[in-house]
Amino acid sequence: CGWPLDKLQRVPIAVLEYLSSQVSGTAPDIATLRAIYVNRPRTLYQHQQFALDMLGLTRFEITADAPRVLSTLIDLVRAGIDGDKLFAETRVLLYDRRYVIPRPRTVGELAKRARETVEHEIGRAIEQMISPELRAQWVEKLFAVREDEMTVLEFLQEPPGSLRTRSIVRESEKVRTLREMKIPDLTALTGTERYWQMYAMRMRHQRRSRFAQRNEPRRSIELVGFLRHSLAELRQAIAGTAKTKAQRFDVIVKLVDRYDAGDLQPQSIAARQRALLVKEIRQIRPLLKSLVGLDLHADDASHWPALIAAWKEAYDKDTDQLTPAMAPPKSKAWKSLAEAKPEANKRNAAEAQLLWELRQALRRRTVHVPEPVVSVKRRGAGPRRLDRHCSARGLSREDPAAGTRRRDRRWSRARQRSC
Repeated sequence: CGWPLDKLQRVPIAVLEYLSSQVSGTAPDIATLRAIYVNRPRTLYQHQQFALDMLGLTRFEITADAPRVLSTLIDLVRAGIDGDKLFAETRVLLYDRRYVIPRPRTVGELAKRARETVEHEIGRAIEQMISPELRAQWVEKLFAVREDEMTVLEFLQEPPGSLRTRSIVRESEKVRTLREMKIPDLTALTGTERYWQMYAMRMRHQRRSRFAQRNEPRRSIELVGFLRHSLAELRQAIAGTAKTKAQRFDVIVKLVDRYDAGDLQPQSIAARQRALLVKEIRQIRPLLKSLVGLDLHADDASHWPALIAAWKEAYDKDTDQLTPAMAPPKSKAWKSLAEAKPEANKRNAAEAQLLWELRQALRRRTVHVPEPVVSVKRRGAGPRRLDRHCSARGLSREDPAAGTRRRDRRWSRARQRSC
């Protein structure tokens, strides 16, 4: 079959016929492993031992063979390996030593012995370095309630904030709280940082009643591991924050030095808007074509009539050239933009400048669209109604352009209502 047979699984007929021809016997019609080994259970054991001898494996006896693998498992526990990972490493170790992997309960017992050995070793070191009275004071301090209704344990577990001064002050307060607890230098304790972090994480969201149920030495290891890991983590966070702020300050100092030396010229809002207009020419060109296509009027003495006519002709002919007649007079801002970005397309820059200045001219009414002449005829009462609206608003029907800009708008609305 290619794999061992189950106790209740039927033996294939081809196997039975082959074996019967070898032993010169009659093959049974049906057979299972239970039926084969029922008369002599020792045969099953002998077959298994034969397979183990062929593979070079030995059966694991926890009493005799446990000391041979415990030293390696203890090193794994000191490195911070625990839980399912430790169980998997135990099975791999047993197979490498050519042992038959025992049942899960035996594997768990091996891992438990290695864990307890390391805990008792570190517990004895803690007893020598830290008195029981000091550890009791630490427990009282951790579970004491602060003014903000948080315990000190919850306060120390808060994640670090941003680079603001308030967050840095709060992190410094955590370090000061740990220093007030008079935590000695615990670097002499055995175990890697991963090992201490593993026990420190078990103090997360710990209740006092649950912590009191812990047995020694695990209770002391979790307490010392949490304080040791918290102090190292806070120092590292404050040092990283200070380094980041120092780097940002150096960047600011360099920018200020460049500005003082004249290398850095800050752009005004209008200059940035002009630069964006030049870049977004695909959106500008249709709008400019529609504006130039209007019947725009301006004073004959200004440059607008010739400029608008030149652009209207260019759009009608669909040319990409920029003639001198199409170039509007440049102000200081547009000249500085051309000098700052000489690689910009001159035609695109001229179109953006034309749209910019045309908008300003329409606002100032130096360029305007003439108002259409509207004949007021409505059942003979149109003129009287128009006169009534105009007289109520202080307008003159004969000369509407003589008023101010606001009066012009009021005049237009009055004419629309009368139609």
